[in-house]
Amino acid sequence: MTGALHGIRVLDLTEYVAGPYCTKLLADFGAEVIKVERPSTGDPVRDTPPFLKVRDGGTNGILFNYLNTNKRSVAIDIGTDFGKIMLRRAARQCNVVVENFSSVEAKSLGFDCKALLRENPELVVTSIPMFEENSPYSHWKLSELSLYALSGLMGLVGGEGKPPIKAGGYQGQLMAGAHAAALTLFAVNGSMTTGQGSWIEASALASCAKIFAHMSEYTTIATESGLPPDIRRERQSGVLPCKDGFITVTLYYFQMEQLGQMLEITGLADDPRYSSEQNLQANQYELKKEISKWLATRTADEAQDEAQARRLLFTKVSTTQDLLESAHLQERKYFKTVKLPGSGEVTFPGAPFRLSETPMSEISAAPILGEANQEFLVDFLNFSNADLVEQDLK
Repeated sequence: MTGALHGIRVLDLTEYVAGPYCTKLLADFGAEVIKVERPSTGDPVRDTPPFLKVRDGGTNGILFNYLNTNKRSVAIDIGTDFGKIMLRRAARQCNVVVENFSSVEAKSLGFDCKALLRENPELVVTSIPMFEENSPYSHWKLSELSLYALSGLMGLVGGEGKPPIKAGGYQGQLMAGAHAAALTLFAVNGSMTTGQGSWIEASALASCAKIFAHMSEYTTIATESGLPPDIRRERQSGVLPCKDGFITVTLYYFQMEQLGQMLEITGLADDPRYSSEQNLQANQYELKKEISKWLATRTADEAQDEAQARRLLFTKVSTTQDLLESAHLQERKYFKTVKLPGSGEVTFPGAPFRLSETPMSEISAAPILGEANQEFLVDFLNFSNADLVEQDLK
């Protein structure tokens, strides 16, 4: 079945997580994505652990394999004269170019978004730097930890007055990539409609801060809806054991009536120990002892269902095996099997959303470094074999 983005050609100049996730979303829904990598090492994420076992003893980074499905790889240095020629030719024949250079990297490579647009006025150029071009920090690169902290996401996790906590994985980077992909699609639609391309700058920091900006609006929303104005911090969270696993328990003092009904504790809503944020924080461990007694008689699924029926935020802590066996995810055919060279069949997460008429295409493995050099440079960009020999690119 033809993907939703069939016919869209994308030149992917990105590395790490945010940029490759942006182009992964485009590729998985049918776009033709050419990933341009450093000739010697490729995208550094190729060597980021954890690794899959490879029969020949090489490395096979799981993160790289996930982020670069359905792409092809060209190994070429775009900072060389030959690389600059390749980039200009590709810009004339592609619909989208995606890059995530810092200002220093762009300058050293001689990369110029506006020049690419002059080559192809219908082109969409998406930039995903850490900071905007006009920021005094545009030359900086951020780790996931720094991005999580600077964007404000870290302010949403962990107890007040306690050490900061970062959520697992690359949540900040993935959100930035998803945001950039959405903006790219809006721009592609505009280009196809008007014939006018555009340059989009979707910095990772701005994207993450923007996505969670609604947290600062909770006070206004809560006040207008009749909920306590301090809802953002009026909670005490923790992970508690149940019969067969663990449950994440998030407590709000204004939900004591529903909690009391579920635990069968009379008068909990009127108990002064839990009548405010401060009181709940001071006495939370006593309350969690009562919750733990209740959880000890129930499985994670039973506890989650009973609590959520009362709009209480109790959530099962799912293991990887739980997710693989989830009836909901199986019904949606969420997980996909990918055959990786040297590693056999691997189960990957599927699309983050479903399109009824043009669903996500079958997933092909992430590319071997430089595997598409001949096809892309000779057949697509019309370089000669002699050119490739001269540049040592065959």
